[in-house]
Amino acid sequence: LTVVGGASLSATWSPASLATAYLLQVSAAADFSGPVFSSSTASTSAKVIGLSASTTYFVRVQASNQFGASPFSSVLSTVTRPIIDDEQNLNVPAGYTYVMVGTHAYSGSIVLNGTIQVGALTQGSSGFLILSAPTAHIFPGGRIVADAAGYGSGLGPGAGRTTVSDGTGGGGGYGGYGGINPGGPPGTSYGSLTQPQELGCGGAPGNFSGNPVVNGGAGGGRIQINAGLLLHEGQLSANGGNGDSNGFYGRVSAGGSGGAVLLNVDEIQGSGTITANGGVALTE
Repeated sequence: LTVVGGASLSATWSPASLATAYLLQVSAAADFSGPVFSSSTASTSAKVIGLSASTTYFVRVQASNQFGASPFSSVLSTVTRPIIDDEQNLNVPAGYTYVMVGTHAYSGSIVLNGTIQVGALTQGSSGFLILSAPTAHIFPGGRIVADAAGYGSGLGPGAGRTTVSDGTGGGGGYGGYGGINPGGPPGTSYGSLTQPQELGCGGAPGNFSGNPVVNGGAGGGRIQINAGLLLHEGQLSANGGNGDSNGFYGRVSAGGSGGAVLLNVDEIQGSGTITANGGVALTE
């Protein structure tokens, strides 16, 4: 049994022989005498929502089939973070980082004093985040970061390419062409100027004897906020990743393109920053 506590609680466990269903129980009491949240599932994972923030919870799981139920597993405990993420509100306090991807809609408000990190495409996530709420307030110190969350090295519709056996090609393109390097063409432009909804592209890798020996920077991810009122005093960034170097082979790589930040709001206030800059390319 593995437990990860956040605003909600997620648990995974190994399958039991001949089991057809599992019951996950969560309680604030170690003996489960208090209120218990239960979730039944046929899979080997489950999520429990509606938990209190900054609270210790105890967790156990039970397998069952048509002949009955097994004893409960050993009990594990976890402490939920003071992050609220439910159907009504999203609230990330200062000093906390919350990883999010995909589309999330709230009927109340979004309040951000801490950091939301958008999961990167190169790490198996989607690379984009869409948040919707009637009001959203990004306080000073609050950030949504999608830096280098887009396409990886040499990937994407506007990726930089290396066409020589020894050298480095151009940077990733997006709203315009990527940076120029002598070892290959820069990435081309693509996507919409007014409704950008694409991820940024990767910069060209550095080749040695025809083989890539150092990856180009990843492109920036995508951030979209839909709100009636956005009070923005923090930071929204979807910057491309920098190129890298490989001293052993004496090769460098190009930077990824910036990604997309799209604000569909009726009113925006504040003096926060919004960036989707390309990464820095290294030169030989």
